Amino acid sequence: MENELPQAEDIPSELDFNQVGFDPNKVLADLALKVGTDIYKKIAASVLEVWVSNGFKKKYGFTPKPRIAKQVLSSRKDASFSTLKICVGSKHWALNSVAVGLYISQLNDSGERDEVNMIRREIKKNKGRRHLNIVHMGSTGVIKGVINHLDDLRLKGFSRISLTEEFERIIAEWDTITIFVHLNDIKTKVQYKIREKLQVRMPLFFVFSYGWEAANIAISAISEIRNNKEIEPEGYLFEGERRFDDVGTRVYMWTFEL
Repeated sequence: MENELPQAEDIPSELDFNQVGFDPNKVLADLALKVGTDIYKKIAASVLEVWVSNGFKKKYGFTPKPRIAKQVLSSRKDASFSTLKICVGSKHWALNSVAVGLYISQLNDSGERDEVNMIRREIKKNKGRRHLNIVHMGSTGVIKGVINHLDDLRLKGFSRISLTEEFERIIAEWDTITIFVHLNDIKTKVQYKIREKLQVRMPLFFVFSYGWEAANIAISAISEIRNNKEIEPEGYLFEGERRFDDVGTRVYMWTFEL
């Protein structure tokens, strides 16, 4: 039928508007009654674009293309995201940024560094340091490790209030609880940083390296500390993870947890 209104699939987006607190259906329905089908489709696309640049930016801190917005929203269906909601509740202020962080983790593994850096800059400008720290968790790949840490505490009987406090402590102290090993670092410098955290019994901290050269430095530093039995006797659980990102770069992460 010529006068039949376009269906939902005719609108060039599959975004879940309930997730972001905006429903353009009424606006689009009014437009559909007043203009022809072709013009309606164009206006519908424009309405969606305005939503992306305004509603999404306000909630998530950056302005993506509709495809990217959909991927960020899809990250809310990730099992880790569901676990975090169980730990800290479904209304925690950081959840939107965690969704971005999970998406950033995928981008980083795909080698899309320019996109990652663009999102970082926008979130720093629009959301501030706390939210930027969550994005950093995503770009290092540690965000799922943090969520697993919270879930371990939950299974040990920690209350939601305690889990929320721990999560927010990790966010606030992100720069303090992370050690990034660079290819121009020396082993003794890395060892000093690790021992400093062990001595003050920091309950959770991470060591990261990217690339084989940096990994060799980190591996040598940590192996020597372990061989000297400076980790387990202090009560720390120690775990190492090695993987390759999608462009073939070695990514190493070590977790020290009391």
